[in-house]
Amino acid sequence: MRITGAGIAVILLISFSCKSSKQTTSELKEETKRTEQTAITAHLSGRTDIEHIGDSLIGRMPLPYTVPRSVRFQVESGGINLDITLQDSTLTYQAVAKPVARSTLIQADSTYTERKLEETYALTVQKESTQKKIGFSWWIWPALMLVIALVVLIKIKRIKLF
Repeated sequence: MRITGAGIAVILLISFSCKSSKQTTSELKEETKRTEQTAITAHLSGRTDIEHIGDSLIGRMPLPYTVPRSVRFQVESGGINLDITLQDSTLTYQAVAKPVARSTLIQADSTYTERKLEETYALTVQKESTQKKIGFSWWIWPALMLVIALVVLIKIKRIKLF
């Protein structure tokens, strides 16, 4: 069997026309976000109401008899002063209460709490790999059929090369 220049050319064309590799890319991306908010609002208010209480009693009263001379009495206690006056046939009195303060504390408070939590999670995965793939280009198949047809024609002696 002889190898001719055409045979060598065909072998070289086949060997240089093979596809060799395929490459894919991958990416890994991870993203996390967390937000937390806390708000506390407190209101405290107070008010004191003070009420002053004081009173007096004044009066005059006729007596059935007359008093030889005028007399005045003053009586004082922890919370009241009393003045009594006797004059002729009349009794006059005046009672004055010392002022007393009564206080009332009015207090209001409120608390408001707000909490907000937000989470975000994102994950992106991409892979990268290289794979070798052996194959023939599209133009090899017609060239191969042409060579096979030439070999068949040479064998059945329809075509002579030399």
